[in-house]
Amino acid sequence: MIQGNALFLLGMKPTFILSFLISFILCWSGCINKSNDCGEQAPHQRLSYELSKEIFFLNNISKYSFVANLNTLTFHNGYYYNIDKDKKAFYEFYISPKNQDTSEVVIQQNINLGFTPSDFYIDSNDLFILSNGHFPTLYKYASVFGNQRFDISKIKSSKNHELQDRINLLPNSKLHLIKNRFIVVSSETAARNDASSEFKYYSCYDLKEKKVTGRFTTIPEIYEKQNFPGVEMPFKLDLDSVSLVSFGSEHFISAYNNRTGDKIGSYCAKSSHIKIIEGIDRDELNDFQQAIDYVIGQAYYLDIIHDKKHNCIYRIAKHKQSTKKESSMKLNKAKDSPLSLVVLDIGLNFLDEIVFPPHIINYYKHFSDDDGLHFLATDTSNQDESRIEFKLLKIK
Repeated sequence: MIQGNALFLLGMKPTFILSFLISFILCWSGCINKSNDCGEQAPHQRLSYELSKEIFFLNNISKYSFVANLNTLTFHNGYYYNIDKDKKAFYEFYISPKNQDTSEVVIQQNINLGFTPSDFYIDSNDLFILSNGHFPTLYKYASVFGNQRFDISKIKSSKNHELQDRINLLPNSKLHLIKNRFIVVSSETAARNDASSEFKYYSCYDLKEKKVTGRFTTIPEIYEKQNFPGVEMPFKLDLDSVSLVSFGSEHFISAYNNRTGDKIGSYCAKSSHIKIIEGIDRDELNDFQQAIDYVIGQAYYLDIIHDKKHNCIYRIAKHKQSTKKESSMKLNKAKDSPLSLVVLDIGLNFLDEIVFPPHIINYYKHFSDDDGLHFLATDTSNQDESRIEFKLLKIK
């Protein structure tokens, strides 16, 4: 069980937790280490973990679709929701336990949207779906969650033009709504003097004023001189009006106010297994194989995740490895690398680091619900099409 500040927050309502989080981070923003290396961190609390095997039988959904869209899976009021980009659909499903480690995934309701979705967000009773394409459109379906559950009869296809609201957004947008008004947009290109490279920012788009009201995320200066293949784009985690942003090459996580773009502070989230993160000089990056070798061999940081059950933040750290296997001349893959989770409490204080051996979990594919954090197992590709294995992470 996580103790201290995170434990204090566990019994509170989600909206209160998030509001408390904002105040909590703002209160501590003066205690920031400004150096590029935040030094070794002593564990605040020694954590142990357990990975429980979970077998999901897919009743009426393809394995490919379930895995391909796993990054947008959303748990809301006891039900699971997701989009199917290939089938242009939005659907609701449930996970029904059959025995101790086996469950069945069953689609309850689904609807053809008439356009290719890229992301979606559930806000109270309203559903927002973002279309894919060069000029993405935000569709708002009002009051489709009657009695806390999705009511498919209130959804109309975009072909019928019966949508309450349609708003055109910037290309490559991502969806996160705040108080039914603000949307955080990713991948806005900012022009630099060097026309050969593009640097990305996040922006806050006001749905009422229909314009960008704030831009945030400072690109590290080293990115102007070096490439970091595979982790050039920042990782982001949205918590109400606060966004946490991290780069694969930096030991810090930065917190931003979503409404203004103002930086709240930077917080050390360093892995003890990553000392120096080296990039490739831009004038020395000559071929595609060099970038592949970097992705396979180098150490760097990946996603940041909120574990709702334990109310803590994880940062995935990929460790350094050889590009070739020791036992043969075969090439390693990025997923063959050992990895660890840097564990922070909800106030972004370092708690501990959990180390996993390779070939246990797929750290690119995961989802979170009331039971905790579920990682896709690494050996699912060889299983039959109706069966998929996850690992449920429990920390204590």
